[in-house]
This record gives sequence, structure tokens and C-alpha cells, in this order.
Amino acid sequence: MAASVLRPRGRGGGGRGSLYAVLLMDWMESRGATLTLGHQALRLDLVSKVHGIQEAEEYFWSLPDKSKETYSCLLNCYGEHGMACKGLELYEKMKVMDIVPNTLVYNNLMTLYQKAGQPEKIPSTFEEIRESGITANNFTYFTLIESYIAMNDLEAAEKVLEELEKVAPVHWSLYTLMANSYIKLELFGKSEVALKKAEEVMDKAELLSILAIQPSKSFRSGNRGHYNGRTVFTYLPSSIWTNLMLPWHWRS
Repeated sequence: MAASVLRPRGRGGGGRGSLYAVLLMDWMESRGATLTLGHQALRLDLVSKVHGIQEAEEYFWSLPDKSKETYSCLLNCYGEHGMACKGLELYEKMKVMDIVPNTLVYNNLMTLYQKAGQPEKIPSTFEEIRESGITANNFTYFTLIESYIAMNDLEAAEKVLEELEKVAPVHWSLYTLMANSYIKLELFGKSEVALKKAEEVMDKAELLSILAIQPSKSFRSGNRGHYNGRTVFTYLPSSIWTNLMLPWHWRS
């Protein structure tokens, strides 16, 4: 096979593993194998990562039977490629087709509203999730709180976090998100309280992996996670850094 065929095209960012997986599925189909609906969704995601969104769209529309899984996957692909308008158009088609959304679909939809500069639509989407009896996860709450922050409604963001604290464990990223907002408003007392709460619940191993692997991307979205050029972790209580310096065999 020519080398040019193996080279990712478009805006894809998939690695060799994704590329080989696409090639394997191509080979399977060329031998007459029928991919399951789940495998079609997987292939769609891989094509988007390896070859770009245009080829992913072509693959999607070539499918004779499009499933909830493939629609949801394409919606996610649009979100990953920052194509808010196309994503929102697709969601409207899904509604017409009575495709019942799940947590992933709603999370993708909220992300698309965020990318489209329409944070005001995110709270009503969250209420729709509640009314549908669908379980929201940490990403859902993170995006909801971000939307209130974007609308300069810090009181509403605080209320969401307080309500969540009453019913479920809160991921430490939500506390650091609030801490960033407080720092930008020079509410350092509130920021310290939020960071201490993050310290109480954070997974030390997770923090280490973020700092070691992606120190420049820690909870960033634009300037999110930064204050005067430094990451929010600069403002973590000193006891966290002391614990992080413990010998590896003490870390558990």
C-alpha cells in the first residue's frame, strides 16, 4: 500500500493506533464483514481523528442505516472540531427523528452552545436533562457552572455547586474552576476556601499526571485556569505541594 494512503489527512489528530484501527476496519469491510452499529460509531470517530471531519461526514452519510450511536458520535465530532453551527443543525435533525438523547448527547450539545457563544442556552438544557430523568455527570456540571461564569452570574454558579455538594461527591476540578473565577475578581478569601475543598477531595495521582503530562493545558479553555500567566495550581495550599514531594512508595 502506498505511503500516502497511510498518511492522516485534513485536521485529524489521531495517532498511529487510530490509523491502524481505521485500516483494519477498511480491510474487514473489503472482505465482506458487516460492522455492528457500535463499530460504525467507533469507525466514524476514528475517521474524524485520522482523516478529518469532512471524511467523517462522508462516511456517516454513506451509511444505509444511521443509528443513535452514529448520530451521537457525529455530534461529538462536530464538538471536537469546533463546528458549533453544524453540530446544532444535526441536533435539530435528531430531535425531528425522535432520537432520545443520553448524557453524552446532552454534554455535547452544551459544549456546542458554549463554542457557539450561547452560554444562556446551557442552563435550560440542564433543566431538560433533569426533567428527562437523565443522570448528569461531572462534565455536565462543569459546563453548567462555566456557563454561569461566562454570563457573570457567580451567584448562580455557587448555588449549583452547593446543591451538588448535598447530593453527590464533587470533583475537585469544579472547585478549581470556582477558584479561578474568584481570583479573577480578586476574591482571594473565597478562592482559598475553594482550593482547600479541592485539596480535600482531589486524587493526588490524577493531579500528578496532569502536571507531568499537560502542565500548559491544565483546565484551560482560552485563559481559563490561568491568572497573570500562571496556572491555578500556583494557588493550591502549600500542604498539597508537600504531599506531592513525598517519596513515590508513600503515595497511595
